[in-house]
Amino acid sequence: DSKADIIVEAFEPNIKNRIRFCESMELNGWTSEFDSYGASIIAKNVNPHPSSYINLYSLGLSDKTGDVSFVEHDSNPGAGEFENDKSKVKEGSVVHTLP
Repeated sequence: DSKADIIVEAFEPNIKNRIRFCESMELNGWTSEFDSYGASIIAKNVNPHPSSYINLYSLGLSDKTGDVSFVEHDSNPGAGEFENDKSKVKEGSVVHTLP
């Protein structure tokens, strides 16, 4: 029984979503290719595909590379957008983007 290796490259600029994503990975037995310190020791023990990984990056995707402001939507904490209007930006909400 051979299964194809799966490598997922995930990008999430919202810290709250990243935390939930990591919790979900742990609960479902997935680990990161870069997890060399044993932080996901439980996940490594139950990973259904030991040679498959989900790599999560704290970056946003955009049409430009650089630092931009990220604003969460008050009505939906799982959603957000990059914002040019500095008056709408909370402190500490700058993320790096890749094209």
